[in-house]
Amino acid sequence: GGDPSTGQLALNCLLLVSCAATERQLDAALTDALIAETQLIVHMISDILCGEPDDQYFGILVNLTRYESTVQQIYKLCPKDFLHKLSTLLEANELVSALIANLSQLEDVRQALAADHPSQYVPQLFAAYDRCPTRPQVRNAIVCVVRNCCFDTDLHPKLLDPRNELLVRLCLPVAGAEELSDEDNAKLPIDLQYLGADKRREEDPEIRKLLMEALLMLCSTRFGREVIRDHNIYVILREYHKWEKVREVQKACEDVVDIIIKTEDEIDVDDIKRVDIPDDLIERFNQMDKDLLKEDTDEEEDKA
Repeated sequence: GGDPSTGQLALNCLLLVSCAATERQLDAALTDALIAETQLIVHMISDILCGEPDDQYFGILVNLTRYESTVQQIYKLCPKDFLHKLSTLLEANELVSALIANLSQLEDVRQALAADHPSQYVPQLFAAYDRCPTRPQVRNAIVCVVRNCCFDTDLHPKLLDPRNELLVRLCLPVAGAEELSDEDNAKLPIDLQYLGADKRREEDPEIRKLLMEALLMLCSTRFGREVIRDHNIYVILREYHKWEKVREVQKACEDVVDIIIKTEDEIDVDDIKRVDIPDDLIERFNQMDKDLLKEDTDEEEDKA
């Protein structure tokens, strides 16, 4: 290696570059910096693989992978076993879970996660989620990875493999202590039945929203919708909707319910994501959602 002080200077410069405020600034800075500092980034990745990572390395990699346009460049420098190594460090450092969440923006990463661990990765992620009850950042990042994996419709059969218990894991945090009828309970997965009076819901609204977004992604395929209906997830969402006080999260729950209460004849399309919707309509729908949320907020303020 060269002069250690030069390496440290390069590290500090890279840290500054990685904290650029906007994607445009970051793109411009990275065009030169990634080429100039490729060796340093490879060195950071190598140190992580060797089990001697520095927190500063994780901080830099998290910032560099935050944007879709730069995450691909970083991932290309990672060896094949990098994702597996990160998985073993999930709980060791909050930055590790953030790094995996950022990397999962990439389809290549999502496919790799599902391919390498068809019936292990989801349970492994949620086991880490359970072991971190007081670490919302780790829990948030874990659910973010799962949500991102649900984005790929071809992965739905794998993700919804009964061994994964994905529906249980997505719904358990938002399931409450409400008493359901025996008939409703009988149709639910066993781990969602008769939860008891001490059952508490996830406290973090950001995490609850990510869970709803994951369910919504699964609703984009007929396969996903039918599995959700067959497991009577509607009754969990019905009770959860009554409890949820954050309007934006409540709306995310409504989006899921609006789809699963429809029949497949009404939906009339296998994969919703493959339907081309004109940009102007998407913009109009987004604006309608914003207006609805604003109206609800205004009403709440008037009541107060």
